[in-house]
Amino acid sequence: AMVKVVSLRRDGGGDDNNNDKATVTAHPPTTERQDAHDAGRTDASCEDIVVDAHFVARRLAHPVTPTVASRVTAEIIKYLMHARGQIACPFAMLDRTSKVAPAIGELCNALSPSLFAAANPTIYLVFGQTPTSAVEAYAVRFPHVVAANDEVPEKHVAQCARQALRALVEHENALAQASGGSSETSLSVTSLHVMLHTAAFNGGAAPDGFLPKRGYRVSRVKTLQIELTHGELGVGAKADEAVNEHAMWFAYRTAVRGDVS
Repeated sequence: AMVKVVSLRRDGGGDDNNNDKATVTAHPPTTERQDAHDAGRTDASCEDIVVDAHFVARRLAHPVTPTVASRVTAEIIKYLMHARGQIACPFAMLDRTSKVAPAIGELCNALSPSLFAAANPTIYLVFGQTPTSAVEAYAVRFPHVVAANDEVPEKHVAQCARQALRALVEHENALAQASGGSSETSLSVTSLHVMLHTAAFNGGAAPDGFLPKRGYRVSRVKTLQIELTHGELGVGAKADEAVNEHAMWFAYRTAVRGDVS
């Protein structure tokens, strides 16, 4: 069932014309999801979230600098690897002997602040045996990345990361309420492929850790669009459409294979 757009604000505002809207109440079962939910009780402002079946938008409390974009993307990857059944526990609790932890760490390092400062790509997180045989996909975009003249306080970066994760929790809960069931369905263990979609990067040169992927297209699986911004919600998709004509695809050098052992 489709979940129509829901706007969540502290004043309880929403789409009054939406007769089958979902009232979303987070009930995260994991530590990471609890942290994400707790952020909603401690953040002082910017509580706007928009959720429907294939789109999540969140207005963050602080400007999105390259450092914020890099950290938030890394936290989303760690969260999804656990939420989608690719690792046995939250990333922070993985044992030192885990084979997948170093691979996730290296991937997150490749999604560096300098990458977002140079190109601000849309990040596609594609689960499947190959990038072209996806079983599930997520597109993470930051429509308004701004340069930071000073170092961003860690508490601001962490707050933005918690807000982003809470938005994903809200999406899962909205789908569960709309279907009358649970959103707790994991994938079989598979691989995570990370693709960059960007108008330009150093004249077409591949970012460090990535390889050109000419002619790539996301397979026909439904892609959850995740838009995170400090500005107006709902402009990310328009921005992505504007660069499509000259956009390039880059693939992270290796897939990250799930491991629940």
